[in-house]
Amino acid sequence: MEERLIEVIMYLLKEFNNLEEKADYNSLSRKLMASGYSNVEINFALNWIFNHLTDKKPTQEEEFEYSSRANRVLHDLEKIIFTPEAYGYLLQMRQLGLLNDTEFEEVVDEAIMSASPTVSVDDIKRIAAMVVFGNDVGKHANWEGFFYPFGSNTIH
Repeated sequence: MEERLIEVIMYLLKEFNNLEEKADYNSLSRKLMASGYSNVEINFALNWIFNHLTDKKPTQEEEFEYSSRANRVLHDLEKIIFTPEAYGYLLQMRQLGLLNDTEFEEVVDEAIMSASPTVSVDDIKRIAAMVVFGNDVGKHANWEGFFYPFGSNTIH
């Protein structure tokens, strides 16, 4: 489920970057719904974008920042583990602003520590969701009251 939210956020960020005029949210929502995403997922993604990216400021945790034109080069071990598609998707997440430099490194670290022989795009989506939405994403703690009524695990 969290991976689907990453997909919706990525789609919206791409569309926002490509738009020359003001965004037509209804049109974007219809396109996403036609692709199989729910209204709740779309609304959550839009809400997340506006709450987290409109005034995203560096935190004290961010110890470094890459130049906006710099791309991180993979270490030889990372080149073996990451599929080219997965690394490209990860770079795109950073370029669109979904991940900052610190979060980018967290995703790389988590992918390496997963002990998987290869890291795919689906793995990147899963790990990025964990980093972006918080490590307790599996517990749905960040979504209580949004997807679930408080104290319930039933989606309405």
